[in-house]
Amino acid sequence: MDTSLIQIIIALIIVILMGYISYNIYTIEFEKLLKGSNTLKKETSIFNGIVDFYSNSDLKSNTFDISADNYLDISPSINQQGGAEYSYNFWLYLDKSKLKGNKDSILLLKGNKDILVNTNKTLNCSSDSDKTIMIKNPLVRLSPKGDGIAVEYNNIVTIDSYQDINKIKSCDLADKTVWKNKNGNLLGVYDLDLDKKWFMITIVMKEVSAPDNILFNNKASSKIYVNGALISDKNVETIYNDKIYSATFKNNKAPLYVNPSYGTDNIYAEKPTEADTIKMADLKYYNYSLSGDEVTKIYNYGFTKSTYNPPLNTKKMVVSNKNSGNSLIKDL
Repeated sequence: MDTSLIQIIIALIIVILMGYISYNIYTIEFEKLLKGSNTLKKETSIFNGIVDFYSNSDLKSNTFDISADNYLDISPSINQQGGAEYSYNFWLYLDKSKLKGNKDSILLLKGNKDILVNTNKTLNCSSDSDKTIMIKNPLVRLSPKGDGIAVEYNNIVTIDSYQDINKIKSCDLADKTVWKNKNGNLLGVYDLDLDKKWFMITIVMKEVSAPDNILFNNKASSKIYVNGALISDKNVETIYNDKIYSATFKNNKAPLYVNPSYGTDNIYAEKPTEADTIKMADLKYYNYSLSGDEVTKIYNYGFTKSTYNPPLNTKKMVVSNKNSGNSLIKDL
C-alpha cells in the first residue's frame, strides 16, 4: 500500500478520535452546566495547615460574593432524596491544662458573630435574658474544660435545634461543671478524654424526608465522628410553643469565621493566653454528607503538619496577631 495513503488513513483516524474525545468532554461539561453548581459534589479547603488559636483569631471568609478576594465556595448543598446536606472536617489539638475560665470557645461559625439577647421565651429557652448568637449554621463550640463539643444551627422555625427527646437546654446554667447538663440535648459529643494529642472531628448533617413515616418527616440527621469512629448519631427536631415542628436547615449568607474573637465582657471565651492551647488543622467543607468509608479515608490520610499562614496582603482569611498587639483584622 502506498505510504502516502497509509499516512492519510492514520491522520483521519487521529482526527476522528480527537473529535470523539472533544465531543464527550463538551457533553460532560454541558451536563454539569445544566445541573448547576449545587448539584455537584464538591470539597472546599478552607485552610490547609495548622492554626494556633493563640496567635490567630477572626479568620474570616466571604461565602456569598464570588468577586470578593476572600470568597470561599461554601455554596448550598446538593439535594439528595432527603434534602440539603453538608459536612465539615477538621483536626483539633487541646492542652486542657492551659484552658482557663468558664466560657465556651467558638471553633467555627458560619453566621453573624454578634451576641444578642433572646427575649422570646418560646424559642426553646427557659430564660427571658438569654444571650446567644442568633444567625448560625453551623456554630461549633468547645466546652470550657475541653471535654465536649456542641453543634448548633438555625432551622426554619427557631434559632435552635434539639435532639428528639422533648427536652430543652437550661439557659440559667453557667458554671463549667454543669456544662453537659446545659448542653446535653444539643447536638454534640461529650466526655472527650483526648488531651495533648491531635484528633479529627467530622460533622455530617443531612435533612431526613420520609413521607411514609411521619415521625421522621422533615427532621435532620446529625452524625459526629471522632478519629473516624461514629460517636453521635442523632435525629433533630424543633419544639416551639410545646409543639414539634420541622428541623429543616435555614441557610445563611453570612461569613465563615474560624476562632472569632470576643472581649472579656462577653459570653464566649477570649483567645487562649498561651500557645499550643487550642490548635486546628486542615478545615474542609463538603456540600454533601460524607459516608463512614469516606471519613475513614480522610482520617487515614492524616493532616498537613506545617503552619498555615493567612495571606495578609489580601482580604482572605485575615488574622489578628495577638503577640504584636497590632490588629490586622479588616472589615470584609
